[in-house]
Amino acid sequence: MTTREDEGGRQPLAKRLSGCLATLGLMGLCAGAAAWAVRGSFAALVWIPAAAGAALLAAAAAIQPKAVIRALAQRRFALGANTAVVLILFAALLVMVNYVAARRHWRLDLTRAKVHSLSPQTQNILRGLKKKATVIGFYSRRPAMTGDYASMKDLLDEYKYSSQKLEVRIVDVDREPAVAEEFGVTIVPTVVVRSGLRKEELYTTEEQDLTSAILKVSRKGKKQIYFLVGHGEHDPSAYGDDSYSMVREALGDLNYEVKTLNLAAEGKVPRDCAALVVGGPKQPLLEREETVLGDYLRRGGKALLLIDPGPSPDLSSITRSWGIESERGTVVEPSLNIFGDAASVAVQKFEDHDVVRPFTRGRTFLTFFVMARALKKTAETPRDMSVSELFKTSPESWLESKFLGTVRHDVGEERGPFLLGAAVAPTLTGEAAKRKPRIVVIGDSDFASDEYVRNAGNGSLFLNAVNWLAQEEELISIPPRREEAPPIILTSDQQRKVKLLTIFSMPVLVLIAGIWVWSRRR
Repeated sequence: MTTREDEGGRQPLAKRLSGCLATLGLMGLCAGAAAWAVRGSFAALVWIPAAAGAALLAAAAAIQPKAVIRALAQRRFALGANTAVVLILFAALLVMVNYVAARRHWRLDLTRAKVHSLSPQTQNILRGLKKKATVIGFYSRRPAMTGDYASMKDLLDEYKYSSQKLEVRIVDVDREPAVAEEFGVTIVPTVVVRSGLRKEELYTTEEQDLTSAILKVSRKGKKQIYFLVGHGEHDPSAYGDDSYSMVREALGDLNYEVKTLNLAAEGKVPRDCAALVVGGPKQPLLEREETVLGDYLRRGGKALLLIDPGPSPDLSSITRSWGIESERGTVVEPSLNIFGDAASVAVQKFEDHDVVRPFTRGRTFLTFFVMARALKKTAETPRDMSVSELFKTSPESWLESKFLGTVRHDVGEERGPFLLGAAVAPTLTGEAAKRKPRIVVIGDSDFASDEYVRNAGNGSLFLNAVNWLAQEEELISIPPRREEAPPIILTSDQQRKVKLLTIFSMPVLVLIAGIWVWSRRR
């Protein structure tokens, strides 16, 4: 027969056992949850402690069922249950946010030059990928190479989050030598870009090089860009301040193939010509060459015509039939020029057109032209074609009829603004428009030479024009920004204002303030 004393003696023991089992059960559940958070899957390491914890909690409840029922009926349990539900919902929200963030990456770059972001040009290329590509970065964690790893990882992470068609992987050659041997990598750092059977290897971690490699392996073939030679034009195959070697290299990075064309010898424009560049001829074209070039455009050709002032030919026999004429004289602008040269005209305002639209977004604030020729639209344009203005000078400019180094506005000399760039395009849309001509005319050729192409937005303007002509609009943008101090380029007028403010205005203000303080103290 069981007495109350026996029951009283056994009850504390049952209570202690139940509490111990409940504690172990909660620990098992927490261990399972922690393992799931680390592994991200329901492996044995996850479900075994979770199942054991649930079984221990069930055993604890079976030992003291009445105590469990009484606890559930108490108001304190209801409040605790509410708190637990809130915590569970909050944890579920955190899991959901992390799940979404892992698949839809978003970052904010607060640097002025956006040095931690891919350029719009690269982003356009990645968005336009039609098939998958793989990028593998090989590095070493040896102390002397940790800097290479950091820069490589930062860059490849940006590419990884910018396109779902790009598979990015980083391999430590010391830990995975078999992978390096498989790809034939013997130098670190090395980046291997592969798509299908095409493969490119890089030994730098520069955005421009990596984007160029992705273009080369993902696109079929290369478009041909021809440069006209034989009349004193800027030569892309030469080197020097007057050559076009830098724009040739930049076009090669965009997966174009650059060739030269001598019309007098060839007698025709090749059929594979995606765009023809006429880079500032110094001697007139032969009549037969002008006829060939005119026929090429009428058949739907694409051409970038860069013409200079002075004795250089203005190509009017070609441009006039497309609604553009050039004016005599040299555009000068003493109040808005570069390097104190009145003939170096700066342009800060651009129209709404694909070629110059990136300049209107504030990343590049000006381009400048050396010895520029003014253009104007004619009253008539060919049928189904339109002429768009690209950029003009300011109203302070004028047309110097005889430029001799020094300038003075004489009576009768025309005032600005003057048109310096124009584009001819079809008014049609769709596939029909691709077979129609495209022409860009700019009243200067020196802006893209090796001496000036790296200044301000000159190089971008040239590349944007070629990309638009070759119907590669997704490549039109501003090149990648580098982490460097932004240059301050002041026009002559701005330089005068800075001098006036710093040399005269500030001392005068200090003098006035001193006199005022002195008079008050007296």
